[in-house]
Amino acid sequence: RLAGRAGGFSWDLAERPEEPPLFTFPRWSWRRPLLPAAQMLPAARASYDGVFSYEGRTLALRAAPGASARIYGHGNARRWAWLHADLGQDGVLEIVAAVS
Repeated sequence: RLAGRAGGFSWDLAERPEEPPLFTFPRWSWRRPLLPAAQMLPAARASYDGVFSYEGRTLALRAAPGASARIYGHGNARRWAWLHADLGQDGVLEIVAAVS
């Protein structure tokens, strides 16, 4: 469940991943803190049910397509660029770039 609020925004969503997590960095980058950060997708392709609200206006979602990603680490880049594209039956395209 993904729920929270920030400023005038609030959300309460159920995420249903449609395939296993996608690790965009090698396994060693998760087991040893050699890189300042690494990115992964717990749900490279998922559907979402729930509500997203802003200042009293609510958008209800039912089986809405999407994805979720996480950046973990002991440092942060000054700038990140991220491209995610669902290519349908051909898979997903994931490009991540960072400047420290």
